[in-house]
Amino acid sequence: MISAPTGRVDFQSSGVFTHYGMHPGSGTWDFWPSITYTGRADRLTWGTQVLGIVRLEDENESGYRLGDVFQVTARGSYRFANWISASLRGLYTEQGQIEGHYNGLHNHSSPPDLQSNYGGRFWDIGFGVNTVVTGGPLKGLRLSAEWLQPVMDDPNGYQLEREGTLWANATMSF
Repeated sequence: MISAPTGRVDFQSSGVFTHYGMHPGSGTWDFWPSITYTGRADRLTWGTQVLGIVRLEDENESGYRLGDVFQVTARGSYRFANWISASLRGLYTEQGQIEGHYNGLHNHSSPPDLQSNYGGRFWDIGFGVNTVVTGGPLKGLRLSAEWLQPVMDDPNGYQLEREGTLWANATMSF
């Protein structure tokens, strides 16, 4: 997959660029290679995925580029009934620090202002549940949630400690 530079990377406050992490996009063309393997045996399913984000440009319009990303995830799930399953997932992420520098006024007064304080190596474990309505007017409605808990961090520079994240999703199939 290729991602286009659609997110803004030029937010400013009083004429000064905001922290690098406050921008919703990379501002560069990015290549997202990935490979996925899945398997199934009766009520058990498993899978693994390796993916990356390779920044295809040396800098964005604001003069910097985010670090490349390498990620590996492995998961397994067990279906208790035809409408509910639970999952367990391990996740490893490695992200490079920001390269380059803002091409305008910016601060160097706190850790988020410094490119060397982004990225690192992170290990997480996820616990999830997935349900699906199998009949009636809501047939095909799928509700799922996963709690992703940091297990170990090795950040570049100085960063806030990561906390757990709850992901919730609702989809409808016809």
